[in-house]
Amino acid sequence: MKLVDLEFVAFDLDGTVFKTVGVPRIAPRVRRALEAAHGAGLQVVSASGRPWMMTGSTLRKAPWLDWQVGMNGADVTDNRHEHVLMSPLPEECADEILAKVRHPRTYWNIAVPDAFYFEFRRGRFLLKGPLAHLKLRKWDQRGPIPRCYHVVCAEPGMFGGKPVLKMDVVAPEKALQDEIMAEVAEIAGPYGGLEIANMSYGIELTAKGVTKATGLRRLMQKIGIDPARGVVFGDAANDLSMTRKEWTFVAMENSAPEILVAADEITESVYDDGVAVWLERALGLRNSR
Repeated sequence: MKLVDLEFVAFDLDGTVFKTVGVPRIAPRVRRALEAAHGAGLQVVSASGRPWMMTGSTLRKAPWLDWQVGMNGADVTDNRHEHVLMSPLPEECADEILAKVRHPRTYWNIAVPDAFYFEFRRGRFLLKGPLAHLKLRKWDQRGPIPRCYHVVCAEPGMFGGKPVLKMDVVAPEKALQDEIMAEVAEIAGPYGGLEIANMSYGIELTAKGVTKATGLRRLMQKIGIDPARGVVFGDAANDLSMTRKEWTFVAMENSAPEILVAADEITESVYDDGVAVWLERALGLRNSR
């Protein structure tokens, strides 16, 4: 696909433009390529599981980032962090899950508009796998992130009537993740079900039919852009909804196997600035390494 065919570029964060999970830094080469895309008239969109507050200061303040499709499509904000589209979970369903799905060695993260709550207890099990580098000292430093709060226990009704946009449960073992997924599916059934993304660290929940793909498509419809005139970059399980859609989906070389199989194209890994490499080819830019 060439520049003449493109009207937007969208990208996931962790594993796509962030090289280290939990560290919101974009390589200069990638930033320059996205900036050039914006300068060429393309709409630039991040599409992630994060709320806008947790995308890092570079993205929060970037004049070249036009939109953020956050929380797996449940919250779409503009470059002033104003909410354009929101798709919350059914309130009673979210409350019931929080009340009933409790296991040792797990904790919930809850997103509502403009606030994010981490369950946190000093000395508790934290994380294994790709997030294991978030040691206790670093975890404590999450407090200064805008509108992000530590709570001992996330409970029904504690969010001041704000709608719940996304729920994450961090669970260390695959068997435990499967058990929780079954419990959640049973609870959510009478409410019409939920979208469940099975990630390496646990599971992510949004309302039924709410995914990164639906959030991105609804945004394009709102601003009058044909979804086929875009390119989307991703790497992980919660990007699967964005594959095999109208737009061109480009997988990072470091992507999960199911993403690599489903992608239209594959670019270099996040460690080799794959998003920039692809955009430089499409936009006719020089290698800006």
